[in-house]
Amino acid sequence: MRRRPTARRTGQAGVAAIEFGLVFIGLFTLLYGLATFGSVFYTRHQITRAAEDGARAVSMYGAPTEAQIQAVVRSSLALPLSTATGLEISATTASDPVVVTVRFPYRPNAVLPVLPLADRFVPDTLQARASAARPS
Repeated sequence: MRRRPTARRTGQAGVAAIEFGLVFIGLFTLLYGLATFGSVFYTRHQITRAAEDGARAVSMYGAPTEAQIQAVVRSSLALPLSTATGLEISATTASDPVVVTVRFPYRPNAVLPVLPLADRFVPDTLQARASAARPS
């Protein structure tokens, strides 16, 4: 039985590791960007829903105070968001359409750490507004 001569590998040592490293950087950046976008999108959705629930409190209480609206908004938020530092909830109860505004400082309370070059794509604060007319 005759043996085939083996091909000599000259200059090919470690090429697969280098290719994997280059592909991994791009793939990791893409996946991390998707996760960061999803986190911002989810947080924005939670804040918008909480502002809407605060505006719906007008129909529940008739003439709610700002403290009642804030309690409804805080109970509507998910646990890490409701206890976050810097969360601002304001409501204009003096005017006819009651406007509830929720401001959330996203960057200090980010779920994922921000990559150094991607920090300009992550918002500092997220804000949501909802309004509701008083029942007559």
